[in-house]
Amino acid sequence: MKAGGHFGDTVDTDPIARQLLQLSAFPVFYNGLVLITTTRCNAQCGMCYQSAGPKGSPLMGKARLDLPVLERAVREAAGIDAVAPRFHLAGGEAFMDMDACLRLIRCARDAGYELVSATTNVFWAKDIANARKVAEACVEAGLDLFEISWDHWHKPWIAPACIDNCITVCAEVGIETNLRLLTTRNHRIPEALGELDPAARAKASVITSGPVTGSGRGAALGDNELFVGASPIDGGCHSMLHLTINPTGEVMPCCAGIDQTGQSFFGNVKEESLFDIVDRMQHSALLRILVFDGVASFLPILEEAGLSPGKDFVGMCDLCWSVFADNDRTRAIEDHLDRLRVKALKQLVADMENARPHEGLVDA
Repeated sequence: MKAGGHFGDTVDTDPIARQLLQLSAFPVFYNGLVLITTTRCNAQCGMCYQSAGPKGSPLMGKARLDLPVLERAVREAAGIDAVAPRFHLAGGEAFMDMDACLRLIRCARDAGYELVSATTNVFWAKDIANARKVAEACVEAGLDLFEISWDHWHKPWIAPACIDNCITVCAEVGIETNLRLLTTRNHRIPEALGELDPAARAKASVITSGPVTGSGRGAALGDNELFVGASPIDGGCHSMLHLTINPTGEVMPCCAGIDQTGQSFFGNVKEESLFDIVDRMQHSALLRILVFDGVASFLPILEEAGLSPGKDFVGMCDLCWSVFADNDRTRAIEDHLDRLRVKALKQLVADMENARPHEGLVDA
């Protein structure tokens, strides 16, 4: 990544520089490791932030990482103090390759992760017998929790019976379930829950909900459908980070949108170790501003460059995707940080020159 480094007192008139100075001592922590193993999905849901589908995504195509690379990343992350011992497997729809999922779950369990979870639309649970077979295999491999994707946009692709069957058999074999719903102004929680069998629904460990964001296919839903302005766009996200590896191997600080922008900021696990990448992230100026002070801190830079992304966003994750999915906006931010770095280096050289002993004096 181009942007990085430390900034001296001479740039303290720049608000971004002041933020860097204030935040330079804080370590960045992650709530766990997330592997997004594929862009492919058996469904093509209208709100998908990844725009995943049977042919992959428009941005990444049919991207997928080799298992040895993923297994190495799982083991390396387990040895990084800044990453909490939670492992999460996601897609696309990762369980289109069931054998690979079971290997990664087992790898994470063997590596010592305290919580092993996975997201799925449970297409594999069309009948109760197959649902039980898959759930038992996942328990044997070491899975603790299924996060089950279900809402209005899944209905054209996933039968409600799949959700019912999965929740039922998971309760039997001892896998926790989080029934995850996404909502908009016209498609709320009762609509999605009403499609499910009440007896099965009652066995879910927890039911959670969040708003559809304007990233990926969600952008096509429009401001009248999305909960625009419902969440603040300012403030940091440092408490919500998950070290994320996307299907092309790029390492990102979260799996909430920036992982799907096509940017290459910090490093790729196909090319180097996760240890080196995470160390680089700890010293990244861009990352520190992004997670501690918030993506909204970059807005004055973009406005000055005539590249403002606008003001209508569901929340900070939506804004973050809108900023970094655009190459011109990304470049403007990187160039600004580069100018600060160059200015700081020049001042450092000048300070060193001024600190040299005066001519004619002998060093002690």
